[in-house]
Amino acid sequence: MKSSDDLFQLIQSMSKSEKRYFKIFASKHVIGEKNAYVVLFDAIASRDTYDEKALVKKLRNEPFIKHLSVRKNYLYNMILEALSAYHAHGSVEAQLNRSLHHAEILYKKSLYKNCDKVLEQVIKTAVKYEYFDYASKALSFKRRMIIERYAVDKGVENKLEDILQQIDLNNQRFMNQQTYGGILMKILVKAKKEGEKIRSMASSKWVFDSLNSEELSNEDGPLSNWARQQYYNSLNLLYLMTSDWEKAYESSRKMLDIFEQNPALIERSPQSYTSLISNSCPAMLAVRKYDEYRKNLHKLKNAPVTSSMEEARRFYRYYNNALILSMNTGAFDEGVKYAPAIKAGLTSYGSGITPLRTMSFYYNLFYVYFGVGDYKNALYWLNKILNEKVWELRQDLMCFSRIVNLILHYELGNDGLLDYAVRSTYLFLQKRERAYQLERIIIDFIQKKAPHITNKTQLIEAFRETRHEIITLREDPYERKALEYFDFIAWIDSKLENKPFGEIVRRDYLERPNIIYHE
Repeated sequence: MKSSDDLFQLIQSMSKSEKRYFKIFASKHVIGEKNAYVVLFDAIASRDTYDEKALVKKLRNEPFIKHLSVRKNYLYNMILEALSAYHAHGSVEAQLNRSLHHAEILYKKSLYKNCDKVLEQVIKTAVKYEYFDYASKALSFKRRMIIERYAVDKGVENKLEDILQQIDLNNQRFMNQQTYGGILMKILVKAKKEGEKIRSMASSKWVFDSLNSEELSNEDGPLSNWARQQYYNSLNLLYLMTSDWEKAYESSRKMLDIFEQNPALIERSPQSYTSLISNSCPAMLAVRKYDEYRKNLHKLKNAPVTSSMEEARRFYRYYNNALILSMNTGAFDEGVKYAPAIKAGLTSYGSGITPLRTMSFYYNLFYVYFGVGDYKNALYWLNKILNEKVWELRQDLMCFSRIVNLILHYELGNDGLLDYAVRSTYLFLQKRERAYQLERIIIDFIQKKAPHITNKTQLIEAFRETRHEIITLREDPYERKALEYFDFIAWIDSKLENKPFGEIVRRDYLERPNIIYHE
């Protein structure tokens, strides 16, 4: 039996059109009496949080209240049935499943000719959209039907042999997709755990080994367009982790071209298409393809969605990449304008925005507020990350949030908090064994240099020394990745030139050797 919380969450996840469809669906199941399930559905749907006692009180005069647990369980299953019917034509995969079921019905009624027509359509559709496992199922069905209905003469034997070859080919393509899908999933898990920027020699070796694996070193390995886009997506993510921007851009263009030259793939999975658009953005920034980046934003904003989950993902991808563009070009005032919509979306989409993505929003909102000099709001968003208990969600953001927290308190003049923040940050990084040289440089400036500065000349000299130390890090590919979280050089230049941070970023963004980006 499903818990009340499961039922409440299911109802809350439904769109307005899904709720409307459910009521029509439910009304067909109860004729000539008040529909208890619609009454119960409305009572639960009207609440912001689930409260069993309040629900019982509200429904105390309803006859079904004595069997509330049974009714709730039945309602849960009825909703799933309604949603299944509602989305029956919502995806190619659902249509293929439905058609195979229809073929089974026709077969059992001995309507073999009609059954064969349905199976042929399944095969045609499955191959078009590259659902090769469904093509194999339909072909296996045809093989079974031929064996049962016909004597095996030479003609039938040849037909069976042809079907077997088609089954083998489709199985091979399906398994090939599974192989590249598995590789992509491993890379995604690694990136989610460590952040997009590798922080250790072990991680660096893992990326190197992955790039040189048999599957990813052979461009001819993928046997279908779907596997091919998985192949290039895997390469793109690995190049992003190593900040090899030219190769990341090249692979991102290829994976997008595959989708845009094969509209059936977009129809198969609009969500995968928007994901690839988003994944191509960082490399476009790095190689200064700003017009392409803005076109990507337009594509994301107007991408079709077929579910509330896809709508939440589109919301994240559009606004997060829009924030990142403003962060890199210095248009921080534009980024701040997105804040109300993002804040509202985080509330309305709820669990539709994953904790990982929520943390990215927090960091990027901190950044744009910092960019306009609104340190109070910058601290508000940064504290949301620092107060996160499950630090493993984004180890990279947790580490750099602590570093920029030192800079933020320096700007706020919170001298009393700085000493504690420095010690806390130092212990955190030491415990996690995740220190970049950049992190040490910033801590040294805050802890060792700043407290002993007594005049402007000393302050300028300290900033110049720190700037020189950071500049030298650009020569180290590993250390250079740390500069992709915050423009430390622009911040120091703003102090040396006595100009706003945002003004320096706007002035220098076309010449900046690195970008500020994280997914």
